[in-house]
Amino acid sequence: MFRQYLTRMLCAVIWTVALALGAFSSASAQVGATGSLGGVVQDPSGAALPGVTVTVKSDAGVERTVQTDNNGRWLVPVLPTGIYQISYRRDGFKELDRKGVEVEAAVPRTVDVKLETGAVTETITITEDVPLQVVTTTAATFRQINAEQLTKVPTSTRSFTHLLSTEAGVAADLPPVSVNGNGNVSPAVNGTRTTSTSLQFNGIDATNITSNEGSLDGNISPAPETLSEVKLQTSLYDASTGRSGGGNFQLVTKSGTNEFHGAAYHYLQNEIFNANDFFFNRDGIDRPRARRNEGGFTIGGPVLKDRLFFFGGYQRTQASTAFVPTASSLTVLPQFLQIIGSDRSAARIAAAVNQLNPGLNLLPSEISPVALNLLNRRNPVTGGFLIPTPGPNARLIGTDSGTGLPGLPTNVTGNNVTVTFTNSATGTTRNVNTGSAGGTRGNPMLQERIVQPANFTQDQVNSRLDWQIAGNNRLSGVFFFADFPGFDPFTSPTNLASPATIRRADQNYSVAISDVHTFSPTLINEFRFGYFRLRNSRALDTPLLVQPDEVARTFNATSPQAFNPASIFDSGTNSFRLPRIVTRASNFSINGPNDAFNKRLQNTYSLFNTLTWVKGDQTFRFGGEYKRHFFDTDLPEEQGLEFEKLENFTQFLAGRVTEADTQYGFTQKNFRFFDVSLFAAADWRITNNFTLNYGVRYEYFGTPSEKRGRFGNFYPDLVTDPNNIITGFVVPSNAKPTGFAAIDTSIDRSVRANSRSTINDDRNNFAPRVGFAWTPFNDGKFVVRGGYGFFYDRPSAAFINTVFSNYPFLREIEVTAPAGNVPFTTAFSQQDPNRPFFQFLTGLPAQGIPGLRVVRTAGATGTYTIRDGTGVTRQADGSLNPIDPATGQPFLGNVAETFEFRAVDRRLRTPYIQQWNLGVQYELRRDWIVEARYIGTKGTKLLQALILNPVFDLNDPSTPDLIYERFNQAYVAAGSPNGPLNPGATARQRGMGRAFGFPNVAFPVGDPRRTMDLNVANTAGSVLPFEARGFYLGLNIPEAVLLTSSASSIYHSLQLSTQQRFNFNESYGGLSYFAAYTWSKSIDDISADPGSTAGNARPDTPNVGFVASGNPRNLRANRGPSDFDRTHRFSATAVYDFPTFGLTNRFVKGWAFSTFIQVQSGAPFSIFSGEPEISAVGTNGANFTSLRLGSGGLFRPGFGRPNLAPGATISDLRRRGPEPTAQFFNPAALASPLGDHGNLGRNILRGAFQKRVDFSLAKNTSITERVGIEFRWDIFNAFNNVNFALPGNDLQDPGDFGTITNTIGGPRIMQFSLKVRF
Repeated sequence: MFRQYLTRMLCAVIWTVALALGAFSSASAQVGATGSLGGVVQDPSGAALPGVTVTVKSDAGVERTVQTDNNGRWLVPVLPTGIYQISYRRDGFKELDRKGVEVEAAVPRTVDVKLETGAVTETITITEDVPLQVVTTTAATFRQINAEQLTKVPTSTRSFTHLLSTEAGVAADLPPVSVNGNGNVSPAVNGTRTTSTSLQFNGIDATNITSNEGSLDGNISPAPETLSEVKLQTSLYDASTGRSGGGNFQLVTKSGTNEFHGAAYHYLQNEIFNANDFFFNRDGIDRPRARRNEGGFTIGGPVLKDRLFFFGGYQRTQASTAFVPTASSLTVLPQFLQIIGSDRSAARIAAAVNQLNPGLNLLPSEISPVALNLLNRRNPVTGGFLIPTPGPNARLIGTDSGTGLPGLPTNVTGNNVTVTFTNSATGTTRNVNTGSAGGTRGNPMLQERIVQPANFTQDQVNSRLDWQIAGNNRLSGVFFFADFPGFDPFTSPTNLASPATIRRADQNYSVAISDVHTFSPTLINEFRFGYFRLRNSRALDTPLLVQPDEVARTFNATSPQAFNPASIFDSGTNSFRLPRIVTRASNFSINGPNDAFNKRLQNTYSLFNTLTWVKGDQTFRFGGEYKRHFFDTDLPEEQGLEFEKLENFTQFLAGRVTEADTQYGFTQKNFRFFDVSLFAAADWRITNNFTLNYGVRYEYFGTPSEKRGRFGNFYPDLVTDPNNIITGFVVPSNAKPTGFAAIDTSIDRSVRANSRSTINDDRNNFAPRVGFAWTPFNDGKFVVRGGYGFFYDRPSAAFINTVFSNYPFLREIEVTAPAGNVPFTTAFSQQDPNRPFFQFLTGLPAQGIPGLRVVRTAGATGTYTIRDGTGVTRQADGSLNPIDPATGQPFLGNVAETFEFRAVDRRLRTPYIQQWNLGVQYELRRDWIVEARYIGTKGTKLLQALILNPVFDLNDPSTPDLIYERFNQAYVAAGSPNGPLNPGATARQRGMGRAFGFPNVAFPVGDPRRTMDLNVANTAGSVLPFEARGFYLGLNIPEAVLLTSSASSIYHSLQLSTQQRFNFNESYGGLSYFAAYTWSKSIDDISADPGSTAGNARPDTPNVGFVASGNPRNLRANRGPSDFDRTHRFSATAVYDFPTFGLTNRFVKGWAFSTFIQVQSGAPFSIFSGEPEISAVGTNGANFTSLRLGSGGLFRPGFGRPNLAPGATISDLRRRGPEPTAQFFNPAALASPLGDHGNLGRNILRGAFQKRVDFSLAKNTSITERVGIEFRWDIFNAFNNVNFALPGNDLQDPGDFGTITNTIGGPRIMQFSLKVRF
């Protein structure tokens, strides 16, 4: 209410003032890729000179003429960027020409002059050296880098984001020294998310809307040689700019001029000049390949002098490097592979396993044919084994099960389990308990780092035409194309035992057309059309594609359809891969990730028009923008199968796994949505030294619709019976049949929404903005600026990339029975892809098949399970389901895989950012400017995903009674083995001590739960299933989530900067530098938009934006430092031209030294346990007291946090070990919250401090007057500083917990380049 009231009041005040004012003179304009020139003309005494004819002209054919008003003011808005000449002419005064005046995008440049008396035929010419200048007419804060600076300062990736990340208020990791991509960094600007940053390319929207990692990720990065300038607006840009509430990047392509100019260049990197990575050295890995060749050319000039100009450039990049995260993997491998070498026969394997794991007594005939096939399979990427032989530098870290080895942890890959071996020679079976009670030691496990260089190629073209159609009309067109595929041998998380290369098929087309029409010197219209096409698709690289028949043979199946029944929905290359196999601890995996095929294609069309009207003291801009987005996505994820939660290699050798996953249905989506923006902005120069910027912008961000209606949603308020949630599923009004009865019958049973999107529109998005710039001493050298404004944030479309899993269009199949013994070969033998999807929930009552329900096995120690409505009577190995005590027959239905779902709150609101700033900027002397400012932001209604179906603690009396009743009914159906239910008015009272409520020795004496924990199912200590303790029976926990606009953020900062330029002197040389320091604090609830990242191997596994961490009923506990918070950040760039001491020798002239420096605090991080789950109390309460399971394991949150140990402090937790990489924090300061949500805060720890210095030495030599050559030697991370990545912080991975295994940025790398200019 307050926000709406404040918005209306500000709008009313602003426009009342605007309409009431009648006295006008000059002001400034800031529109897109254009800038403005203006100023005051005075006579020698300082009096204003009216009637002076002012003409501005560029070498690119732009020419405008205006006259000064009664106050001597003049303004020429909407000028293309470039270098201009300004001519002043009036009778009685000498004509004055100012040359070399630069116009920057979205910057009002002020040029004040005094005319000398004399004859008009006398001309005074002043050639500008483009001095640094205080901006005196805008409240906006920004950093602009021109074409010369872009290529002078060393940048390892040559991405425009590298230099702009030095601006105050920008937060990002150190830029990488080596990349297998274009090197873009998506920063957080002034406390806003990385997706809150927008990119404009020659005035059109070029923002990547498909990623939740950042708007610049996987996006365009034009060659610096093709850009005339880049700019980053960080705060209070005016109402003509919108779409986002964070930073606004602007790129402007060079234009041709009346002279031909061009360049040819080549940049070279090679590993022979490099240092090695810290951890590669530690692990005995020789310096790997790190090569980059990047070359191209540019040329521009006139087609028709003063009328038609062209510019074009081409660049090709080829890179191969191991110094990127996706070029190495830290995995675990069984030590027995080291013993057997290349002989991987069953006999040799059995002998080696028994040698290292005595007590297992493995027979060769007991080894599964599937395990043998996989152990002997070759990887086409390396030519070696798919599961490689550990090298000599592999490190023993513990055992995967059993009694373990002295002083080393056990269960490093998963949990203990009882495994069934089948003897292929005799047909007999043998059960082996892999725990300590089984008498086996467990398989010793080695940790090894595996390196495989990652490759990248790019071909890009950037071209521009400018046509001065007439003196009052200019038409410009820019075309950009880039094809930049990358190849990632290892995908994140990096646990692959050998490469499974993903091809990033990145490609972009961008078209920007603008028409500037000057109706009069005071009325100018600019129209822009834009087309932006960005493809960020991923696919398993061609050599790794495997035909379905071969997949079936590898897994010993009778046919591809029998092995993978999901192939009837997708028979294309999406399923041409070997299934992924991954351990529960996610420290070992083989084969391509389950999202190896992910199509993401964005097409955005935009129309933009701005009318600029200069009226007296004010400049008004009125306009609007329309954008139409097309987002095609296809994320088949598990349709190629995944075997997960592999507990240990004993289970693997038996050909068994704990869980097998696939999906039935359709994942292809074609989303459509549009945006409309309207704005009115004004700059009112109230006096010569005070300018008021004000305006309002309206934003409508359309909700997505799928062209065939394939967008399922869930409305909780439609559910009348939480035990039958079928009534809550909603499809759009345009949902069409798919041709598959299993899906179409489920569509028919869903509720149809009254819209094509199932989400309500948010149309109340008015964003007023007001700012001022005041030069109190009227000298143009000291300015005070400040302001306040609202900025609406276009939500990332990344979330809709995950609705692939939504019923009724897709159904995930998860097979978990028999427990710990799901066979690889027949995992899906009981799953019928033609079964209607709705049947999983409702069953077929008319045929005697019950729907989804809670059941209980027989006896006093019987356990509860959720069974689905499929009516299946057998398990994956063909054995019968357990006996239903109510019927004496096997239970009907599978152990239920509850619905994973990405629901969107139909009342979703548009996120918005409030920005405010106050600062001063002062020109200490010519070409030396210092600035100090305070900038704050507040994010409201930010997106976050919440657990849709949070778990209840049955000890909490506020738990709904219907949950207790579920267990009571199942208990009675099982024959009431502990006696009849108690008398009582509530289900809770009736079931205590009967259906539930038994001792839990994990709790201390005196705690009532020690004698009766209502979450315990029986005297054996089984825990009631967590998904049966959610309100909605049938929704997965935590992977059924609801996208809401319920998060917020706050940011405060002190930002200091200085820039100086000393003009070249033969004796001292010349120096220019820029330095910025930020002291800031950013606090939020969650730091990233929900969504999935292509190729991350687990799009449905918790990640930074997957779901809010911790207790879903106490979101306030998540309030903490933002993931991108950097308390201190200093950055600087400098260029020094060496003196010549009066010598004219070409070998003495032209030497320059430049540097890039960045120093910053480490990033915050949390300690958590990913999806912890307690299914039993354990011996002496071990599962509750376990840090890994006890940190939220009663509720299975996405991220469960532990407690601080009794008496411990945060300082104790932050205490590092003697070797920080081995113990970055003190785990002894942690304690289990006994299954509850822990009291440890979010992001209470911080990573290591980061620092980096780059150097460059360049030599420019003039060959002729118009031709020059430049040689450069760049050294990135010159001092080879080791900047550590964050430590392992997931309790589920005991091997890496608390240790640091990777670096950020990279080691020292050298680059050489040669450039010819003309």
